[in-house]
Amino acid sequence: MAKTVTAILVGELVAEGKLSLDAPAPIAEWHRANDPRGAITLRMLLNMSSGLQHTEVGDPVEASDTNQVLFVSGTQKMAARAIGVPLEARPGAKFEYSSLTTTR
Repeated sequence: MAKTVTAILVGELVAEGKLSLDAPAPIAEWHRANDPRGAITLRMLLNMSSGLQHTEVGDPVEASDTNQVLFVSGTQKMAARAIGVPLEARPGAKFEYSSLTTTR
């Protein structure tokens, strides 16, 4: 449900002209020199095609990035952990379901 609520809120900000879906995502850490994550747009995050490394379903279950962040070791620094994820694919080139998209 958090993904849907986030998309609705982003849509409202886009409608008000405060955000643009095709502009780089407003995440300061990704806009440092030579960081390829600076090419990630809000549209890519909403479409789950950001290219960010992610394991939604792990084997064993605790190997899941989502479970680690929500229930194991990432709960205190959830946003920082989500923002710090490296790329595994070129932004926009690969769909990968990610529950952590809403924490970015």
